[in-house]
Amino acid sequence: MPLTREQIIDYKVIFRECIDDLITDNTFILRLGNALAKTIENSIDVALKTHAETLKTYSAHIDQLKEENLVLRNKMDSLEQYSRRNNIRINGIVQEQDENLEEKIISFCEERLNVSVELRDIDRVHRLGKPDKTSSPRSIIIKFTNHGCKQKILAAKKRS
Repeated sequence: MPLTREQIIDYKVIFRECIDDLITDNTFILRLGNALAKTIENSIDVALKTHAETLKTYSAHIDQLKEENLVLRNKMDSLEQYSRRNNIRINGIVQEQDENLEEKIISFCEERLNVSVELRDIDRVHRLGKPDKTSSPRSIIIKFTNHGCKQKILAAKKRS
């Protein structure tokens, strides 16, 4: 059976009085504040645990990436060293305008080291750095097509 209008008004009055009593009661306010503080504290703890686990995961991933980076750097260094295994650096060869370095190196090897070097034995040859007229001649880097040719030149240099 539905409530009458007067019953509804009576209940409203009773509820309002109860709420007013609760609001003015300090112990209720303290209990409510403690309950809210506990709920907020629990929510913060859950959030902190979640973030701590995420941070651990990211930290482990960063450590793994650092290790992988180190391995890749070492491999890259080895590959760079290996790519230079057929190179020789020569200092002290006079620098001239519009010089043909391939021919200059071939004649240097034949005349000074008594080693026969052909044009096909040289992959690349160039001087290092920028031209500077006041300093000594720039070094020359020669990349040979094979390691044997480089070894011949180094052995001849040791003999001379």
